[in-house]
Amino acid sequence: MWSSKSPLTLVLLSSAATFVQVLIHQLQTPLGIRPEHTLVAEINLHRERYPDRAQQLQFFEAIEDRLRQIPGVQAVAVTDAVPPEGRAMTTIFSTIQVEGRPADTGSPTGGMVVHRQVTPDYFAILGIPILQGRAFTEDDRNGPEDAVLLSQSLARRLFPNQIPIGQRVRAFDGPYRPVLGVVSDVKNAGLTGKDDPEYYELHRHHPSFGRAFSNVLIHSTADPASLAAIVRAEIKALDPRLPVETYPLTRKVEGLTARPRFQSALLGGFALVGLALAAIGL
Repeated sequence: MWSSKSPLTLVLLSSAATFVQVLIHQLQTPLGIRPEHTLVAEINLHRERYPDRAQQLQFFEAIEDRLRQIPGVQAVAVTDAVPPEGRAMTTIFSTIQVEGRPADTGSPTGGMVVHRQVTPDYFAILGIPILQGRAFTEDDRNGPEDAVLLSQSLARRLFPNQIPIGQRVRAFDGPYRPVLGVVSDVKNAGLTGKDDPEYYELHRHHPSFGRAFSNVLIHSTADPASLAAIVRAEIKALDPRLPVETYPLTRKVEGLTARPRFQSALLGGFALVGLALAAIGL
């Protein structure tokens, strides 16, 4: 006898299997970053107490200096957004121009391009390989002009038959900036979204680079909970009223798979119940 619950059971089993396959794919998807041993501190300055960019820059540079003095801390970086997802800024591909080429005003948008502002140790902390050229240095932060690094996918689109190192690019009508290097692509739209090409701006020692919100990355092999307490104390020493959120970067990555895990477990549970009822009916 064919139980009336069997079709429903098959649907549940099929859905559960699909979610499990999706989950396995997400877990196996390369992130392009190394999240281990990295603590993130999210800091949002009150604009009433830090009304101008110079004050904002001074605060985050003071934080960099203080956190580097913590025993066991190997590197510190500041950025406006942290992959594999975050509040990264974007621009339209067609607004990016290469010096010496005429602007193609009749072309379509070409999709979106992510751009981040980072300090030099960003790539070393996240384990992002430098494929061509070099990464930013501390000397570059005081250099005479801004510079950029391109992701591999953006370099291929802008310079399909050329070496990008030494070329100069700009976005919109901003100044042309030299390309110092090309870095490996990273996930920047979560685990399921379509990743966009990227370029990286150097967070320089200049008031124009001040901003109220930034993420501070701290690379250390110390216990994350103990390190987080020390980091918060150092930040509070500069501003006792400032709220600070800290978390291991691995927790953020794991959180991206939390919902698919729950859905797979839920559908799997329903499927097993349906299978049991079908077996009783048979």
